[in-house]
Order: sequence, then structure tokens, then C-alpha cells
Amino acid sequence: MNADDLIQVAIAAPSEAECAQIETLLAATRDLSVLGTGLSTALADFLAHVTPDVLVLDLGSDPAAALAQIAYSLALPRTVLLAMDVQPERQLLQLGVRAVLPERLPAVRLRAAVKAVAAGLVVLDANAAGIASPEADDQQREAPSIEELTVRETEVLQLLAEGLPNKEIARSLAISEHTVKFHVSAVFGKLGSTNRTEAVAIGIRRGLVMI
Repeated sequence: MNADDLIQVAIAAPSEAECAQIETLLAATRDLSVLGTGLSTALADFLAHVTPDVLVLDLGSDPAAALAQIAYSLALPRTVLLAMDVQPERQLLQLGVRAVLPERLPAVRLRAAVKAVAAGLVVLDANAAGIASPEADDQQREAPSIEELTVRETEVLQLLAEGLPNKEIARSLAISEHTVKFHVSAVFGKLGSTNRTEAVAIGIRRGLVMI
């Protein structure tokens, strides 16, 4: 994979141990690259030294209050906020947060959320309904109809979201790598996408990919 295709991710959390846990969740995919980790208590200093495509941020027990405190002096990149029992508000979107997810979630869901945010989408946990950005509303209204994916194509799209290369997708589905390439091409055509990241982002927006 070309280095230019990698999504550059930075991780900030209250402790080094929590940073390491999040990094472990992201380490199993080949299309994400962790630029570095830092403490969320010194977020401004950390972000002064890294320029990520996406920031995965854990601010502890009161993320909304913490974000409000730093918003006056810090411009956040596109951010995936991990928070336990968070009640999301539109304010979070205004501060740069593009995904609100539970702190403890499967690696595949975190990786899919990072990819969606990198593609410009807003991602919310199913239990955190209540906000929607104007951007997301516009995307839904303007999105053209798409041809329905077959069951196998949907399976391939889900594995693309998990960051698997063609060879591993073939092994997982017990089909040839040539057949995988055929299905990937079909998915791109039906979704109107030009690459894997875009296909996954569209799949998430259409509800075709489980995160």
C-alpha cells in the first residue's frame, strides 16, 4: 500500500496505559498509521508536534466539559471521542468532534469509525442518538440511489472495513483472490466509489457496514 493512502492517526488519553490500549486496537489494520500518542491533559502540547488526519481522544469522565475548556485555545483536527455514558450535544461537533463512541468497543468498530471520520463523515454510537450535523443531513439528502449489493459483496465490503487485504479476504471467505478482486470492483461500481476508504465510508453511511 502506498504511504500516501495511509490514514495518519494520533492518540491522546489520560494515561500512557490507556493510550497503549487504544493503539493496540488500531494496530491490526494496514491502512492506518499511528503517528504518536500523548496525554490528553497536555493535548495542546501534543498536537503542536503531530498533524494527524484523525485524532482518537479520550478525555476521561467529563469529555464535554474538558472539550469546552480547551476549545478557546485549541483547534482540534477531525476527532473520534471515546467516552463512557456521554450525552452528545451539537457543541461537540462545533469543537471538531466527528465521532462519539463508548470507551470500550471492539477494534473493528473503532477502525471503521476512524476511516469514516477521515472520509469526512459523522459517526455516532447507536445508543447516542440525538444529534445530527447539517453536513450529515445534506449528505443523506444528496446521496444518489445505488444498486443493491449481493450478500457476498456485502461480506467483502465488511472485511474491507476491517482493513483486510485481498489475500486475507480470500482466506476468510474461502474464495480465490481473483474472485475477491472481482467482488471489490463490483462494490466500487455499485457504490460509486474509487477506493477502499471511500467505499467503506459510503457503506457506513448507507448502513451496509456494521461498526
